[in-house]
Amino acid sequence: MELDKMARLGDCIETTVRQPTPATLRLKLNTPAACAYANQLLMNPAGGWRLIRSS
Repeated sequence: MELDKMARLGDCIETTVRQPTPATLRLKLNTPAACAYANQLLMNPAGGWRLIRSS
């Protein structure tokens, strides 16, 4: 994974779900463990997770 695509503290990740109702899930990364897990999710393109940089 390229460094500019890795999650950092304060960033968010989001995905779109269809069940039980269509919605977008957005998670804010507040701990190093959350960032590590988010990076694992982002490495799997089939999962549909997207990185949202904090401003």
